[in-house]
Amino acid sequence: MKLWPFKVTPGPDDKPMIGVTYKSTEKRFSAEEISSMVLVKIKEIAEDYLGTIVKNVVVTVPAYFNDSQRQATKDAGVIAGLHVMRIINEPTAAAIAYGLGNKASSTVEECLRDAKMDKSNVDEVVLVGGSTRIPKVLQLLQDFFYGKELCKNINADEAVAYGAAVQAAILSGERNEKVQDLVLVLNVTPLSLGWENARGLMAVIIPKNTTIPTKKEGIATTFSDNQTDIFFKVYEGERTRAGANNFLVDKGTGQKNKITITNYKGRLSKEEIEKMVQETKKYKLEDEEHKKKVGAKIALENYAYNMRNTIMDEKKGAKIPPADKKTIEAALDRVIQWLDGNQLVETKEFEYKLKELEGICNPIIGKMY
Repeated sequence: MKLWPFKVTPGPDDKPMIGVTYKSTEKRFSAEEISSMVLVKIKEIAEDYLGTIVKNVVVTVPAYFNDSQRQATKDAGVIAGLHVMRIINEPTAAAIAYGLGNKASSTVEECLRDAKMDKSNVDEVVLVGGSTRIPKVLQLLQDFFYGKELCKNINADEAVAYGAAVQAAILSGERNEKVQDLVLVLNVTPLSLGWENARGLMAVIIPKNTTIPTKKEGIATTFSDNQTDIFFKVYEGERTRAGANNFLVDKGTGQKNKITITNYKGRLSKEEIEKMVQETKKYKLEDEEHKKKVGAKIALENYAYNMRNTIMDEKKGAKIPPADKKTIEAALDRVIQWLDGNQLVETKEFEYKLKELEGICNPIIGKMY
């Protein structure tokens, strides 16, 4: 962490906050805000490519993300001005792109157990995720599948994006023939959900990979005679010992026979999300102005250096009278010197300097043709 170009400090409820310097001011952002900035950039790239506004998206996440992390990703989408129709696992998205429909988990063995398959029945092994680029991981996978050649003829990152796009198309009601025969991946619980029993063990009620929404029922009995209430400690995870899993909530039932579990631990409130949405809009306007300023500066620099190359060219430069050449050189020297000391001026000043330089050079160059 000492080598990172940013600081990580505890925020409200001990939530990690990322500190950066923005316009000579120290700013602190939540992980959701940082993710939203990435999503905004991806949104802009997609809109430039598609030529239309992007509002509804399917977002892919690592298979090991728990419910809180997935919800935080949805919050990041809201902050970015997007409607996240669905969160799907990256391996699942890649499988869709490759024409497969099997579920995937954090390990190969779990994946096979979830899919109720034997590894001898696997036809192709498609790799996605950063760790699959590690040679040792590739070798271990190949050995696990009895020396089977791993599929390397697809771009893993493109496959994940393609699979998410297919899901978005289906969810949006797209009738294109390319997606007619593909299935809609259903949301599932990434981890098992249950409560801690009297022995401290995890009593699973909703197993992982259960399609959601779902309804499950379980029976809990009191531990002692004349007991009037029960405390349910609800967890998510796969460990046998309840305390080793991710703690969600501690809820006393009182006189009620039903409880609703909502995991707000470490989550952003609606007010915080709305505030971040407004800040994102503010930063977007600032980014657009900065982009415009950079474009104006580059336009001036390009014109100046292209003009210098023109007058220094043996053939083109020879056509320019010496007096006119000196006029251009003097104007270029002034502009280049001005640029060296005025990198942070407003857009209109760059535009004014370009117009002024063009007014000197264009009439002279026009005489050449």
